[in-house]
Amino acid sequence: MALLEDNSNIKISNIGVTNDGNTTLARYIKSMRISSKNTALEYQIRLNFFKDFVLRNYNISLDELIRTLTLQSHGPKIDVYDLLSDYVSYIQTEKKRKVSPMTIKLLVSTVRSFLETFDVEISPRKFRFKVRMPRVVRAEKEALLKSDIQTILNSCPSIKLKTYILFLAATGCRAREALSIRLCDINFENDPPTAFLRGEYTKTRTDRILMLTDELAQQLKSWLEYKYRTRNISHYDKDNRKSTNIRQTPKINDETLIFSTKHDKDPRNRYPLYQSSTYV
Repeated sequence: MALLEDNSNIKISNIGVTNDGNTTLARYIKSMRISSKNTALEYQIRLNFFKDFVLRNYNISLDELIRTLTLQSHGPKIDVYDLLSDYVSYIQTEKKRKVSPMTIKLLVSTVRSFLETFDVEISPRKFRFKVRMPRVVRAEKEALLKSDIQTILNSCPSIKLKTYILFLAATGCRAREALSIRLCDINFENDPPTAFLRGEYTKTRTDRILMLTDELAQQLKSWLEYKYRTRNISHYDKDNRKSTNIRQTPKINDETLIFSTKHDKDPRNRYPLYQSSTYV
């Protein structure tokens, strides 16, 4: 399966029935894409690693593995708990870098979901006793102090980056949620000012209304005033070998993302903002 990723969409090609003995994997990833393309991509990466494990240790495809685990008379008999236990050991030894217990838990959880989707029975009680998982160390997390946030904001090299970080700190929203906000989504007339988050860009797929602090509202106004300021545009005429300067004011478009810049080919597309978030 080839994975192709562009700025606006994540495409998984050859997702249909394949002839490599892994049609179950293709069907599973295709079903995952219905809910989330990003999740489908991550699951495919995890299951490709499991596919290599099965091929190396049992010399069978995932389709053959499913048939073996659901129909014991077909092919060699494989105990699903031994399989998962061996997979944990495989992850710890074959991964190039040290794998955290949480990552191992996620990898095994993905495999369990895949197997159970195709009617492989896995008892939670038996799994707990037969498949030993490394303990997850849960470190206590501390919130950033106000002074720390002020230090970060004062170190920002541009007004755009400062506004973006202040937006994240004041609202608590995710990075891509903030990048999806358009000019028309902000209402400075409300008391307090509000910002509308579209459900298609939130993790929960639910629309949300954010309440903005006075400090954040003022910073947003300063950023927008700077973004749409009148500026000198220089143009070089190659034929006459002369440079001309004109005064130009950018047109305001309510559909434009507030953190987009002149460097973006499409100001309504949020994906380039990940690369250009430090520039104005």
